[in-house]
Amino acid sequence: MTNTSGPLVLSDDLKKCCSDILEWKNKYSNIYYQKIEDREYIFRLLTKSEYLALYFIQFHVSNEAEDILLDKCVLYPQFSEGYFNDLKAGEVAVLVERILSLSGFSSMDNVKEDLDREREKIGLLDNQIVLIICKAFPYIKPSDVDKFDYPTILHYVSLAEELLGTKLEIKKPEQANKIDFDKENREQGFPREFKPGGPDVKQQRR
Repeated sequence: MTNTSGPLVLSDDLKKCCSDILEWKNKYSNIYYQKIEDREYIFRLLTKSEYLALYFIQFHVSNEAEDILLDKCVLYPQFSEGYFNDLKAGEVAVLVERILSLSGFSSMDNVKEDLDREREKIGLLDNQIVLIICKAFPYIKPSDVDKFDYPTILHYVSLAEELLGTKLEIKKPEQANKIDFDKENREQGFPREFKPGGPDVKQQRR
């Protein structure tokens, strides 16, 4: 679950919905957490067909389009007109804007940047695993791989490697800001290399 407003800290009430959150995640794949004032929301994104339907509706019954969007997308708390009628108008507007913005269909301005970010993710091991499995077994969808457990994934990857005649390249992430311990030791007057009983240690003991 993606938090749109900073570190994710759930309230006690929301923690009671953990089983529901898992079910929503499995059903909708992408779900989001938003905190506005002191109220918490979990919502899903609009599909393309839902967005197009709402786009059409707003020209005919514009006052209903916002309620339909909230009813479809807000998973927590459960939608009711009475609940949202009691909120400040600005709070509802912020929630609607976040749902529309993250759904992506309301503006094409950021498509290139969003697509570039997704292209960068293709190099991640998790996505490479999905690609090699789906390439070797076309009947398996990416969403199917997400439901596999670890041994099943390993089994399919090994089969895929054999079928495709290739090996999945696994690169360890490079350590950022590598520390030169030898340099730091020299600057502080410590032995260049620690060897128990070695000449450097004897020299330090004098």
